[in-house]
Amino acid sequence: MNIYKNELRLYRKSTIIWTLSILAAAVLFMSLYPSFSVGAKELLDMLNSFPKELLKGLSINLESFTSFNGFFGFVFMYISLALGIQGMYLGISVFTRENTDKTCDFLHTKPVTRIEIMTAKLLAVLSLTAATNVCYVLGVLGIAKLIGVGDFDLKVFLLIALSGFIIQIIFAALGVVVSAVKPRLRGVAGISISFITAMFILGLLSEFIDEKFLAYFTPFKYFNNFYILENAAFEPKFLVLSIAVIVASVVFGYIVFKKRDIHAV
Repeated sequence: MNIYKNELRLYRKSTIIWTLSILAAAVLFMSLYPSFSVGAKELLDMLNSFPKELLKGLSINLESFTSFNGFFGFVFMYISLALGIQGMYLGISVFTRENTDKTCDFLHTKPVTRIEIMTAKLLAVLSLTAATNVCYVLGVLGIAKLIGVGDFDLKVFLLIALSGFIIQIIFAALGVVVSAVKPRLRGVAGISISFITAMFILGLLSEFIDEKFLAYFTPFKYFNNFYILENAAFEPKFLVLSIAVIVASVVFGYIVFKKRDIHAV
């Protein structure tokens, strides 16, 4: 429990800053919805001339784009990018910090097992990412009420928002794998931004060139907003794949962390 609390304390400031940034961006974009809906007809006429691959890559569904959830799905594409960066940063940083700060041997002299240490760190990552998601979702719901959006499908909205949390956990789990392979990794923020941006671009590319198999290699395509808007559910195959990636990554991290040699300073 002390390790868990210590991780929350160490990453409290960065998480607050990251959360406020995502919250501000989400609220700002969603506050534009009333103005957007007024001129929707002209915009849709213009978008109809765009290639379908481009619209799909940008998460623009012409049939639902003017609805609150459709507009949120478009904005969410960029929110998920920020969530992914935060998730991978936390996943790598919490497991490499002791190695880069050369305090790893001190941590392992405590009367706790390595499994307990890793579990506490994973719970801290889960708590920090969950806090970010809850804050920005409440912010968007608050702005929806403030601008008088009216009735919208809350289940669909929450499914889109939940997909962001799952994407964030996937990248956090992949961050655990990176930290297991490279325990003394430095420049975590730069690496996280580069990797997430590459995954984001790969997702766009899979739509632009219409190569469906590429979607399996980027978590950003595991949750299709079009599918969620039409079916009010996740695609089962990608949900299973998401769970498999998370579980496999975490198990790999446990195995490596348990067997890793501790280098004294």
